[in-house]
Amino acid sequence: MIRSNWESFYAMGRLISGVVSIIPLMVFKSRLILFCFMILCSVAAIAQQPLFWGGLKPGLHSVGFQSRWVADYSRTYQLPGASVEAILASKAPRPILLNIWYPAVGPKGQPLKQRDYFAIETKQPEFKQVAEKLRAYELDTVATEVMRKEPAKLTPEEKAVLNQILDTATAAYRDAKPTPGKFPLVIYHAGNGSSFDDNSVLCEYLASHGYVVVGSAFQSLDGSSMAIEGGEGSGQDIRFIIGYCRTMPNVNWDQIGFVGHSAGAQAGVIFQTHAGTRVDALVSLDTTEDYYSLADTRWRYMTDPVQRNMGIMHQPILFCAGPEAGFDMVDRMKFTPRHIFTIDQLNHNDFISQGTMSHRAKSLLMPDSVELKQTAQTILDRYVMLNEVELAFLTKCLKGDSKLLDQLMTRYDAPVRMDSASLSYAPVGQVGPAPYDSSRSLPPGPRDIRPLIAKNGAVETGKLLQRYKDQIKVAPIYDTQFAFALVFQLASDSKDADAKTMFAAYRDAGVDAAKALLSNGSFAKRFGMLEFAEKCFRILLMVDPGNKEAADELKAMGKGEES
Repeated sequence: MIRSNWESFYAMGRLISGVVSIIPLMVFKSRLILFCFMILCSVAAIAQQPLFWGGLKPGLHSVGFQSRWVADYSRTYQLPGASVEAILASKAPRPILLNIWYPAVGPKGQPLKQRDYFAIETKQPEFKQVAEKLRAYELDTVATEVMRKEPAKLTPEEKAVLNQILDTATAAYRDAKPTPGKFPLVIYHAGNGSSFDDNSVLCEYLASHGYVVVGSAFQSLDGSSMAIEGGEGSGQDIRFIIGYCRTMPNVNWDQIGFVGHSAGAQAGVIFQTHAGTRVDALVSLDTTEDYYSLADTRWRYMTDPVQRNMGIMHQPILFCAGPEAGFDMVDRMKFTPRHIFTIDQLNHNDFISQGTMSHRAKSLLMPDSVELKQTAQTILDRYVMLNEVELAFLTKCLKGDSKLLDQLMTRYDAPVRMDSASLSYAPVGQVGPAPYDSSRSLPPGPRDIRPLIAKNGAVETGKLLQRYKDQIKVAPIYDTQFAFALVFQLASDSKDADAKTMFAAYRDAGVDAAKALLSNGSFAKRFGMLEFAEKCFRILLMVDPGNKEAADELKAMGKGEES
């Protein structure tokens, strides 16, 4: 790419030299110098385009980065392994790591490598131990997440690939000079079991477009581990971070956004259930709850506060998930303006840049696999689309400019399918999606099914499954997890007849809802969620009375018919 640019420049220089005699020499020289400078800048920009940005277009700013440790004196903290006596005797403040991406005037030195994000050591004696422990934890975590394997079990080839990923240049420059002025603040929260850098590309991208992005480790409150706390625990850190950022000279404290992935998204939603929150806009990346129903108790720590406090949740939220998401909770949040973006091809970790790195690692381990290379590129392309939507949403909510979001609303104005992206809007007062339009000759989306059952009944809705069953590859309503969520909710709402009807309709359409009920129950049983597991098995027996596996599971739990 760089070589071809220089060849083009040389050819153009030859062309210009042919007419040099008719241009005053000094004018020509000055213009030629300027032209050369512009070409060199273009070549440099191409050469420095970060690998994991893909096709993302940077904003007007360079990206600066800083990490620092600060203390929250309103809370105490002890390192993992501290004795009860030490915990009771000490009032050490809670240490808060701040990773800060910000708009910068220009580059400073060389761009950071991906591994440089873990250079969180400090000379401050009160933070030295926690910094060392957190760094070790985070490096192990990123190795596991990128390579999908415990660090101790990596082969020499896998270690080499991991190092190649970590040595990849980013778009950020440590301690680059900040751009003068104040910019909206965006807090980023990683998911449970992830590392704090897991969506660094988004953080860099937002900073280039004029946002100060602050992430943290959100480690457990009681010091039991370095893993992310999540939920109300993270909420306490979020409050501290917002207050601290009030003192930063480049932050506009009146414009605050939040982006979270998985448990981080859940923490953000929970934070928005509190009265008087200062967060003006929230981006939720694949909470995992989006694919299930409010009847599913596994997310009660989030869904209960949302149901209790819907009336005070007025700030706009962008919910992002796969096309098979039913968004049961989201569609009931009638006091909240909601944008809903569904995007195909992405698994849970592909909603963050760490997912694109993992796919890249797979393709590097098998360099002859065309399929793995194509998959890695597909995931990166979808990740780019996702980031563009996030930027557009935050730009509308925090800067008052809706132009980009309006363009994307037009681009992704399409029914939800398994092979495309869809962006829709639910204004305040709207419960559920816009009414299903049968004249479009397309199957309904997952969000349409519950309203259709309420309006037309389960029998007629079941017939729709039959009508479009040949489109199973592009219709998210045939996803087995969605089938599970629907049948589970109908049964939980004591609509047994509807549950049986939809279960049978799915079976006739070739969707194994029985397997989904059984696997969800078995998974819950394995992790000690016995009440939920029992409910899955009982619902399966209700819709499919002859199911021996469900009966055997209940018997093994001591919950058989004789019980």
